[in-house]
Amino acid sequence: MALVDVPIPEPRAAALPPAVLSLIEEAERRVPAILGRRTAPGFVCSEFEPVGRALQGIVDGDLATGDACCEWGSGLGVVALMAAFLGFDSCGIEIDGDLVDEANALAEDLGLDVEFVCGT
Repeated sequence: MALVDVPIPEPRAAALPPAVLSLIEEAERRVPAILGRRTAPGFVCSEFEPVGRALQGIVDGDLATGDACCEWGSGLGVVALMAAFLGFDSCGIEIDGDLVDEANALAEDLGLDVEFVCGT
């Protein structure tokens, strides 16, 4: 199958549901503690809101070819969790076991059934 360019709407155009905005707020509250522990020296936070808006644009534009979403290098798991809120069957893969624990705790706190595994 050949790759096809798919135009994704401008991330600022997609409105995010309140649950996703609450997730972003909670994740941003937790990030400083994770960075402060230095157990995750390679951890780099993505910009959650633009990613969420891009995911919402994919949903709004019916651009996904299925309902699966896998976040590689999932860190705190925010992208996988946003995808779950938006209706995807979502999971995350992260090499740092401490971050996997944090992602699983965040998923549990939010009541989301998203699996995070330690691996590469």
